[in-house]
Amino acid sequence: MTNAANQTHIRTLEHFFEGADSQTLFDSTDSTYFRRLRDEICDVLIQLLVWQRPFLEAERGLTGPMRVSEIGFPFSKKRPGSLTIAF
Repeated sequence: MTNAANQTHIRTLEHFFEGADSQTLFDSTDSTYFRRLRDEICDVLIQLLVWQRPFLEAERGLTGPMRVSEIGFPFSKKRPGSLTIAF
């Protein structure tokens, strides 16, 4: 995988965390949005935490991606508070 692809994965996670921090993550009315979002975040986490782990450790560290579990699920419910991305 190229460095550009890895950076794209990191930007995807940053966007996810920005949505959680700004409390806009759950604003979509698209019936398929949350399923696509879950799939995308799952794919990104697998790529970064399993297959591209050496890149992630050297580039950003593991703290940010590991915080996805703190968002709170299901996606249909807003969680009070804010997350600060560790990147």
